[in-house]
Amino acid sequence: MTLLAGTSAIAQVSQPPLQRQGTEVYLNDRREFVPWRQWQDATGWRIQIGDTGLRSIAGFDLLSTSDPTRQPVEWFSDFPTEPIVLPAQFDGKYRYLDVSELARRLGWQMEVRENTLYIKSEATQVRAIRQGEQPWGQRIVFELSGNAPWHMDRQDDQWLVSFDSTIFKDIVKRLPPSKLWTIEASAQGVKLFLNLPVSQTPRVYTLSNPERLVIDIGADPIAERDILWMPGIRWRQQMVEVRESRFPVVWLEVDRHRSELEFQPIWTNPDSQVGIAPLQETASAWGAIAAINAGFFNRNTELSLGAIRSDDRWYSSPILHRGAIGWDEAGNFEIDRLTLQEELITAEGQHIGLGYLNSGYAQGGASRYTPEWGETYMPLSDNEILVAVEGDRATQHIKGGLAGETPVPIPADGYLLALRDAPDLANSFPIGTQLAIAQTTEPASFDRYSQILAAGPLLVQNSHIVLDALAEQFNPYFAKGRASRSAIGTTKTGQFLLVILRPDATGRGATLWETAEVMRQLGAVDALNLDGGSSASLYLGGQLVDRVPATAARVHNGLGIFFRSSTNP
Repeated sequence: MTLLAGTSAIAQVSQPPLQRQGTEVYLNDRREFVPWRQWQDATGWRIQIGDTGLRSIAGFDLLSTSDPTRQPVEWFSDFPTEPIVLPAQFDGKYRYLDVSELARRLGWQMEVRENTLYIKSEATQVRAIRQGEQPWGQRIVFELSGNAPWHMDRQDDQWLVSFDSTIFKDIVKRLPPSKLWTIEASAQGVKLFLNLPVSQTPRVYTLSNPERLVIDIGADPIAERDILWMPGIRWRQQMVEVRESRFPVVWLEVDRHRSELEFQPIWTNPDSQVGIAPLQETASAWGAIAAINAGFFNRNTELSLGAIRSDDRWYSSPILHRGAIGWDEAGNFEIDRLTLQEELITAEGQHIGLGYLNSGYAQGGASRYTPEWGETYMPLSDNEILVAVEGDRATQHIKGGLAGETPVPIPADGYLLALRDAPDLANSFPIGTQLAIAQTTEPASFDRYSQILAAGPLLVQNSHIVLDALAEQFNPYFAKGRASRSAIGTTKTGQFLLVILRPDATGRGATLWETAEVMRQLGAVDALNLDGGSSASLYLGGQLVDRVPATAARVHNGLGIFFRSSTNP
């Protein structure tokens, strides 16, 4: 085993003060947003780069490890017998790998300018290109003169594999024409374009002796991985079989009993419930070390369509008695179908039921909007009547006009009532009317949870599949369709499972039932489906670890994991 830059338990060792740090790296003129930091010790300048970022910018494959301070990597190396092992250190948000010795050995030139790290790798050439049929599909092999950083992305409805090598034109000209792929070569490097749907992901990896870049199309798109990323968080991936399908599954196992780990809903704009953004951007802005996308939302209005409760405050109420997960700081949790019921009680004893609280789900009747929604409320339907309530008294009636045109301030010490398709209901709230609010949850046990997120449908309870999408008012197409899936589960041993199921090697996604069965196989005793398709995303240490960012849709909310400790450096 080749261990670079020392063998000590880095997470416990003090280091000289940081000289520079940043989140921007240029590798051979390709820009990536990746955390890095620099300091100087007796051996010279040291550079650390975020582990998932190093994977993104150069193609390093992080291998399984049970030691969070030592990370084996595969990158043009004989990894089964002699992997490269890099010291690792967690700083409270990112897990860094010390690449100082490896960079010197590879001949990388590294320079820091202000808050940006610039890296230049040694020039390499493509010596040969081979392609061939395999039992499972196609294999393309580039034989190289040395180690070349590579990167995969999605561009113009094609997969793009780019790597920093030059290639003689006659090598390309000798290749037979192919409808599957094309090659572009320039002084900046080689680009391989693959005409594959976004659901069919190629697998790219490297080999040594001689150095080769290998692209497999139609094979299992992921290799098995089990990394103890930090105490309390394992990052895992493997192929999981359900009946006749094999799905790539990427997940985090998080110990919900570790006091330094905190679970919290996150959403795009902390000051408003309006907005969608890539999960990677939202998780980074909140300071989460890990995250998974969560509930449904309206992509046009950019509003949530399900429960979000954070620190005992409702930012969005549940709808349609759909599945939800609730938890508290003591590690208690529950997964079940959830309803929030509210009613207004007038001084005369009249009880008036409310439809929803802080919800983008606009239905007839009365709904309530509090400062958790934001400073203002924009009518969601035409001709709403808005009743301003300050303290406990109705103070104003406002005509909402056309939907989406005129924002109305929400009283800082009260709320707005939005009356839709019920003009006569305004007569129940004359100016000066004193109002009280009664609120309950069904099941009642959910009221004790300070944090709640909802999506649906419910998948597993007490280790049994309880899937009933129609009962949660999902349409039949959704209930039977296939897609990438996102789910959360809990185990008997106190683990949260944050799980992504990708389409199989043919591009065939999972059904909800197959998702439920995968969750059971992973050990979930209770499990909930989250928003899927292009929204399904898993974030760790600054990067998405289940897909390339260009394929991920913008989302409204997610579940964030935070490191909260008095020993946080």
